[in-house]
Amino acid sequence: MRSPEDRVSVLIVGAGPTGLLLAAELVRRGVPARVVDRATTRPPGSRALAVSGRTLMLLDDLGLAAEAVRRGHPLRQIEVHDAGGRQGV
Repeated sequence: MRSPEDRVSVLIVGAGPTGLLLAAELVRRGVPARVVDRATTRPPGSRALAVSGRTLMLLDDLGLAAEAVRRGHPLRQIEVHDAGGRQGV
């Protein structure tokens, strides 16, 4: 049996949604992980426009989906724009 000193630690660069989910999954499986990010402060709000169904499935597996939905705001409509103007609804 391996001792805790023999375990490999993982360094995750980037504390965005992918890095944080990876860290949560590793720690949940007993793998030590450290997350580092270039930013020295938290962003003022979410950087996510929407949460996909697959993301909710992953959050549900972590026991976080219900709280994410509770704190979220349902989208009624999305308009996509680029330099050429409106591209879709």
